[in-house]
Amino acid sequence: MSRTASRSVVLLSGGMDSATCLALAARRGPVIALTVAYGQRHRREIRSARALARKYRVLRHVLLEVPLAPIAPSALTSRRIRVPAGKDRRRRIPATSVPARHTVLLALGLPRAAREGRCDACRLRARGFREAGATDPLLDRR
Repeated sequence: MSRTASRSVVLLSGGMDSATCLALAARRGPVIALTVAYGQRHRREIRSARALARKYRVLRHVLLEVPLAPIAPSALTSRRIRVPAGKDRRRRIPATSVPARHTVLLALGLPRAAREGRCDACRLRARGFREAGATDPLLDRR
């Protein structure tokens, strides 16, 4: 680590994208990891996030419980919504999509970054709807 190491807050879901962000941020300097349990049906990603935080020796790993089902229901956050067996081409947004999830996660990460004082970055790698084979009605308006 260099003398001018930058401090980062990494939004760490436990998935591949956030693991990559963590690895890159850890090369640059100290990391505070924020994992949000947003009410997803499984806890596997949270277990992975904890393991990654240990592996990369983050300064702090904050686990925040923020259930999104009341404001952004989806098949991932509500047992009342069925997880489809295949791709439903009639739906513009997949049933498993949590609307605006990444926006909410970023909004939760920024205050943590500000709280850290000298924090140079809040890092988030989010794949868009297009990469998942869907469209984003907010981005696709003409």
